[in-house]
Amino acid sequence: MVWIILSIAILLIIIGLLIVFIAMKKYKNHKTDYYNFFWIGIVWVVIGIIANDSFFWIIGLVFAVIGLINRKKWKENHRTWKQLSKSEKKFKIWVMVILVIIVIIGGVVLFITENKNIDKNKAIEIALRSECINEGELTDNVYYNDNTDTWWIDMNAEKEGCSPACVVYENGNAEVNWRCTGLIE
Repeated sequence: MVWIILSIAILLIIIGLLIVFIAMKKYKNHKTDYYNFFWIGIVWVVIGIIANDSFFWIIGLVFAVIGLINRKKWKENHRTWKQLSKSEKKFKIWVMVILVIIVIIGGVVLFITENKNIDKNKAIEIALRSECINEGELTDNVYYNDNTDTWWIDMNAEKEGCSPACVVYENGNAEVNWRCTGLIE
């Protein structure tokens, strides 16, 4: 999931840089709008916190601080929709449409990848049809490991110095992890 968010972030940065490049060519004498810097920063901080992505909230914080430091220039450089020329309005509409499309695509990709996770009942079902049953009985202690995207189901199996679990993977495979400690002779 991290690679998806990172890919979307990189895509947004590339598109943002292209937009900045086009805008710089077109509007060479335009002054920085620190009011928008501030709000872009606030939005990025919120996105970063929700997505648990430190890159977004740190960059957002930088934008917000830059905007706040230059608070006196907000009215000087900020232009409302009514103050924009027809070509500037058209440009902004295209930017918004592109960003909405990117957000929708990102949401669809996130939804598709999130739904690949198997639930607890499916994990137990897979474990009951696996080699785990040959080694021992499954217990009611079932938990999901977010780091490895695996379900761990504790087992009652006799092997000295071991605390076995049936590990169920996202691809539907399962195997016994004996979780042995110490020296086994």
